[in-house]
Amino acid sequence: MQQNLFFPVYKQLEKELDELSYFITFDKKQLKTYSIKISELLLRTVSEIENISKELCKREKIKFYDKNKHIRKVVYFNDYFEKLEDLFLFI
Repeated sequence: MQQNLFFPVYKQLEKELDELSYFITFDKKQLKTYSIKISELLLRTVSEIENISKELCKREKIKFYDKNKHIRKVVYFNDYFEKLEDLFLFI
């Protein structure tokens, strides 16, 4: 059985978000609240989403081509999302 390497990271991010909620109430009134911790948590979360997206594309054998029909070496976050959105019917 293949170990899910992403789940422990997800659990850690979830734990940190939960801990943050003890100090900052998640409410529209708090949208202008800024902290290094929030920034760092957001960056790590987006990074993990990109890693998972990349892995899903690999597993589903999704390729990304340029306008000349060559496989692209550089793939952007939105590219992953568009392909996965089609495959998994994201809302």
